[in-house]
Formats: sequence, structure tokens, C-alpha cells
Amino acid sequence: MAIESTPYAPNIKIPELLERGKANTTSITIYRDGDKVHVNSGTYTLIKPDGSKLVDAAAVTVSGNVSSYTHSAANLADTLNLGEGYTQEWVLNHDGGHPD
Repeated sequence: MAIESTPYAPNIKIPELLERGKANTTSITIYRDGDKVHVNSGTYTLIKPDGSKLVDAAAVTVSGNVSSYTHSAANLADTLNLGEGYTQEWVLNHDGGHPD
């Protein structure tokens, strides 16, 4: 039995630093076979170390097959704890094809 797979490779920044009290834009690009995958839509969630959500399934912007989300300064308040443990979750919808 042959197993077919579709390997996708996200361009992930580890660690990604978000500055408190300022607007920040975070982005992700998905690749397949060295080309950007055509993303139709998606959502972004930012989870705090305690499991609560700072951003919950917010719509992303897609431009040039790069998905991005812009945090407001209020969303990243300067009262947030600094440190590790924040998790970004991207849910992206695509047709599996490459851009034209």
C-alpha cells in the first residue's frame, strides 16, 4: 500500500518577539515544493502561558500568499508578563495549489 503525502513547510520565526504596548505584525508563509502555497483565508490565535487567549480566531490578511495578523498596542498591553510560553496558532485554508 503506497502512502501519499503532501509535505508543506511553514516559514516560522522561532522565537518571534512581539513588543508590548506597540502595534506588531506577525506573518507566516506556507511552501510546497519550494513555491508559496495559495492561501485563501485563515485565522490567528495567540495563547498566553496560562492557556487563556489574547487573540481568539481573528481573521488574517492574505497578500501575495503571505498570511499576516496585526496586533494593536492595546492587545499587547505593556502590563503583559514578559517571557516564554506564548503560543501562536495559525489555521489557514488553501487549495493546495501554487500561485499563478
